[in-house]
Amino acid sequence: AENIDMINRVYNTGSMKAAAGAAVPTISRGRVTFVDAALPQGVVVPDANLAVFSIADLNARMDANRARSRRKVDITQITFPFKPGDYVVHATHGIALFSEIARQEVGGKERDYFLLEYADGDKLYVPLEQVDRITRYVGPDGDKPRLTRLNTADWTRATNKARKNAKKLAFDLVDLYTRRSSIAGIACPPDTPEQIEMEESFPYDETRDQLEAIADIKADMEAPKPMDRLLCGDVGYGKTEVALRAVMKCVLDGRQAAILVPTTVLAQQHYQTAVQRFYGFPVEIRMLSRFCSQGQIRQTLADMRSGKCDLVIGTHKLLQKNIEFKNLGLLIVDEEQRFGVGHKESIKNMKKTVDVLTMSATPIPRTLHMSMVGIRDMSLLETPPQARYPVQTYVMEYQDSVIRDAILREIGRGGQVFFLY
Repeated sequence: AENIDMINRVYNTGSMKAAAGAAVPTISRGRVTFVDAALPQGVVVPDANLAVFSIADLNARMDANRARSRRKVDITQITFPFKPGDYVVHATHGIALFSEIARQEVGGKERDYFLLEYADGDKLYVPLEQVDRITRYVGPDGDKPRLTRLNTADWTRATNKARKNAKKLAFDLVDLYTRRSSIAGIACPPDTPEQIEMEESFPYDETRDQLEAIADIKADMEAPKPMDRLLCGDVGYGKTEVALRAVMKCVLDGRQAAILVPTTVLAQQHYQTAVQRFYGFPVEIRMLSRFCSQGQIRQTLADMRSGKCDLVIGTHKLLQKNIEFKNLGLLIVDEEQRFGVGHKESIKNMKKTVDVLTMSATPIPRTLHMSMVGIRDMSLLETPPQARYPVQTYVMEYQDSVIRDAILREIGRGGQVFFLY
């Protein structure tokens, strides 16, 4: 009776909550859906045209003749976090290519298996009820990982190395922030007339959160220890203006500033904004990205070494070994979570003695945790600018009509649209 009551609620609401409270995929008509829920046995609800099979049912012995007579399952209609052709990771056996769902007869009964292809042509058949052992491989876009060799120590060595590196990273972070808290930084002087003039040229009214963040950052920069602050705010809430005022304060103190961004497009946007905001002020600005020619890159590197360049905005090219600053005083990292592990190691080395400001709309858990526990300071931009509507988020199935209406409504009010896919 309890099972039937639960299934009726599932059919009526169109969704199910697992025991832990996590949301699971919507149950749709004509599809097979895997759900992580505590269900001791299956149940059929004829009126709802709904059947639920538990793991116990999947393990039960099936009549071979009946199994053969059933129509073949369309694997494109089965909801998994991965699909044929995707790279996956088996918890025990490592990285493989998910080929297909194959039916095999073992011990006189037929069952469905995930067919995983490993290095050297090795294959592994994983029963469907062990789907929790398989996860989709997550790596850089377009990256094809090296497949694991079965029956070797490859995967064990890889997991042990990952644990060792994670432990090393944790100790390195503790060491880094311990040393940063004990060393003496360079204290900037109070605001100069040029600083006040630059800030008053801002064509918009600052929000209350912006003013508070600017005051906190200036206090950090004027203190005799290196700044390490996280500036967290949604897109369009004014993080860039706050950062550029910090750059102005650093440059007027005779030091250089660097803004590190994850993409060439973002580097170009920040460069154009900086050129506009610093127009008429003694700030030499350069950009380092693949948009620049080799001659421009060589000239920029020379200007950074000589001190002629006050502000450089660049992608991961800023992290190359041939990069030298005459007197770097401020490092601004935009969207740190989008840099790889190797890049973060280089960023960490740049952070040792300079003021650091990290900007993000979605900080990585480690960065956010360090800010919450007080290892790093944090400023929040929660107040939207004038005429800016609060962010509203909708989660729904893909529909062309909904996308079209949303885009037309935004364009109709004179706004912009970002389509992330």
